[in-house]
Amino acid sequence: RILSLACSPKGREFASASSDAKVRIHASDSGVVLKTLDGHTDQVNAVAYSLRGDLLASGSDDCIVTVWSTERGSVMRKSEGHTELITSVIFAQDGKHVFSTSYDGTVRRWNLEASDNVGEILFSHKGRVQSICLSPDGGVLASGGEDKTIRFSNPGDGSAIGDSCTTDATVWSLAFSPRGRHVASD
Repeated sequence: RILSLACSPKGREFASASSDAKVRIHASDSGVVLKTLDGHTDQVNAVAYSLRGDLLASGSDDCIVTVWSTERGSVMRKSEGHTELITSVIFAQDGKHVFSTSYDGTVRRWNLEASDNVGEILFSHKGRVQSICLSPDGGVLASGGEDKTIRFSNPGDGSAIGDSCTTDATVWSLAFSPRGRHVASD
């Protein structure tokens, strides 16, 4: 069962995250599987490409954020820190950081150039965090979850930007508008 999809920046391929603990890279024109990435031990819930498309991040029920080389199909880095399953991942525009959310209620930032694999907790929600997105200019991180709150934060230090928004239900997914002036939630 496929749980998440991400298109590569050039549009030639897309990645799928699935319940069989695998990440697959497919040809966009045919859907044919080009590579199967095996490195998680439990279902994979989220995938995201870096802006250059050379890296792919995945997050899993095994509580690990894995960064892959899309060219070689190999693991570049495995990072542990979340205490419960990972729900979403996204690359910073610089390609040097990955953000992740988890059922443990935290939003973490992973420095891909650091010697350790420990993710910095940027901030927490009051409940499971389901989704994260980055504004088109890379200056605002939006996150939401079971606390029915959308939080806007500085991706550099996690400080709040403006007021949070309260919704009537769990925030399952988020997306910024093309100019970054609005956020849609589901």
